[in-house]
Amino acid sequence: MVNKRMTKMLPLLALVLTACGSPNDPGVGNVTQAEADQLNEAAEKLNVNAPPPRVSDAPLPAAPQPPAD
Repeated sequence: MVNKRMTKMLPLLALVLTACGSPNDPGVGNVTQAEADQLNEAAEKLNVNAPPPRVSDAPLPAAPQPPAD
């Protein structure tokens, strides 16, 4: 009788235990989920506001040649 009751309660126990974590628990890199979200938002803003790379039309300088012996 106890075994049947325990087997019925096992899924409920597993569900309750998975809900124990919170968004403020440190995760990978010891950063909370809220901090990771803020860092991602800041990175997106930096990428959007970054100027396009400057490409020069000037030719690249020639590579120096080793001295002749």
